[in-house]
Amino acid sequence: MKRTLILISLIIITGCSNQTEIKTGKITCEQKNILVEEKNAVIIDVRTKDEYKDSHMKDAINIPYDQITKQIAKEENINKETPIIVYCKSGARSNKAYNTLIEQGYKNVYDLGALSKCNR
Repeated sequence: MKRTLILISLIIITGCSNQTEIKTGKITCEQKNILVEEKNAVIIDVRTKDEYKDSHMKDAINIPYDQITKQIAKEENINKETPIIVYCKSGARSNKAYNTLIEQGYKNVYDLGALSKCNR
């Protein structure tokens, strides 16, 4: 009986918890929204300047993936601990940018993939 009560208590406690840690790597649009709202994540559009001018996510900054190493160091509000979300047109360039940032020692990097994923 005691074990049953403990088990039920654990289920209730863990079942009511909405606080789940979002791990770095691929993320969903919903996870992006949580990271922006709760962690003040910086959103980086890694497409070309022309693609960015055509359309981009609200509050996203543009750093083309092939310039990410040089340009991110110039951003005053981004350090190695800053939550960073990258996206592009299809997911290929964001994956390259994600890997580059991880290799450079950035700890909280998230790959949203394609812009269209959140613009449906």
